[in-house]
Amino acid sequence: MGKSYGRAVDLWEKSAEQGQAQAQISLGVVYSRISIPYTTLDCRSGCGEEKNLVEGYKWFGVAREIGSPHEMKVANDSMSRIVPEMTPEEVSKGEGLVQAWKPDPVNCDPRSMYIVGP
Repeated sequence: MGKSYGRAVDLWEKSAEQGQAQAQISLGVVYSRISIPYTTLDCRSGCGEEKNLVEGYKWFGVAREIGSPHEMKVANDSMSRIVPEMTPEEVSKGEGLVQAWKPDPVNCDPRSMYIVGP
């Protein structure tokens, strides 16, 4: 593999759980084994984690809900790339994980940080 992603994945998980959309997108990339244009992170050959499209969908889905407008677009575009590889059951499970996600610590509410709409 050449690079050790273990420490990075640990840090991304901590940040993602606290509501950092950029870390959530990075985890989505890791678990989905894709690359995205705006970063040098390329996990097409693996980044130390098993491919898990449901977990990738979860992190992209959460970032799509709480991120900045740019992060929302990146997350949505990334989800669109992995959904064709998923079964309807996997998509449903991923969507359930998105809806069940709560930030840690729970008194942090990143979903209220960005107001979208009129």
